[in-house]
Amino acid sequence: MASENHEYPVGAFVSTQVCDYQSHLLVSGSRETGIWGNVPPRLLDLGADGLPLDAYAGILGTSGFTAYAGVFGMFDLQPDECFVVSAAGGAVGTAAGEFAKLRGARVIGIAGGKDKCRTLIDRLGFDAAVDYKADLGGGLDTVCPDGIDFYFENVGGEVQREVFARMRNNGRIAMCGQVAQYTGGGQADGPNLMSVILRQLSIRGFLSTITFSELIPQFERDVAAWLREGKVSNLTTIINGMENAHEAINNLVSGQIVGKQLLQFSEDPTRS
Repeated sequence: MASENHEYPVGAFVSTQVCDYQSHLLVSGSRETGIWGNVPPRLLDLGADGLPLDAYAGILGTSGFTAYAGVFGMFDLQPDECFVVSAAGGAVGTAAGEFAKLRGARVIGIAGGKDKCRTLIDRLGFDAAVDYKADLGGGLDTVCPDGIDFYFENVGGEVQREVFARMRNNGRIAMCGQVAQYTGGGQADGPNLMSVILRQLSIRGFLSTITFSELIPQFERDVAAWLREGKVSNLTTIINGMENAHEAINNLVSGQIVGKQLLQFSEDPTRS
């Protein structure tokens, strides 16, 4: 292995947005065009940051930035507002909930299963969680009796319909993902959009590093500091070896974990 760029010497750790499931990657050091936009590779200073390497693929990576952009960039979330996030047990959802708590919002997570919902409350500090596998509508009515101010949308389908029906006047919806559609469920019927008119809702879609690339430096400063201070969590499940990639993918699409699923190819010096 060799390097022809003095800014990225052999042995350095580099974060990039264009890597796939692979053990080696050629990068130029300039801004790289990929699905997440034009983002330059980042040289990690592990000694100065004092954070585990997996954090840069977790809450300090693309999923963390997506949550940050949705909470801090999309709409003006106010203290004490009711903030609901779907797929709340995933890498984006867990981070979005913690960021919303830092804004002083009342945070409700929608997740699958009692254990996952309990983790959101006990470990991440969510105010409440609703199990979509049980009575989703009734659960939302119980924990959001006055309606929902801000919805961070990750799922679509039935979850989307139930939440849209409970939005408050002048509510805001950040459209981040439609996991129910791209994990095999196909395109589901949408909500009754008359509520958008009658309740004067604001809806906006975003692709984090395309829509809000200017927020990346602030995101890195804020979240690194919050991690050191214990204000946010880096929840990762790590599976070792390319030969076990299928297990990592199965965990991801089946919702077996809380937080970020990672596949590791070599030793992590920050955890040795």
